[in-house]
Amino acid sequence: SHLPTPYDITYEGPMICTSHGLISKDDLPQYQKEHINEMLSQLNEILSKTDRKASEEDVVFTEESETDE
Repeated sequence: SHLPTPYDITYEGPMICTSHGLISKDDLPQYQKEHINEMLSQLNEILSKTDRKASEEDVVFTEESETDE
């Protein structure tokens, strides 16, 4: 199906679906930095049923390497 303007854009490459919409894979590091507090809040809501809590010190962002297997 086709989307109406202004949603009729074309992009080629990996996309990531977030709660704020689609972003390109290249935009992921910036997105993570901008939304870390929101992500931690959601994680801590899940962890509230346990005795654990996550903070920014617990978060490590890594890049996955793409390999052909």
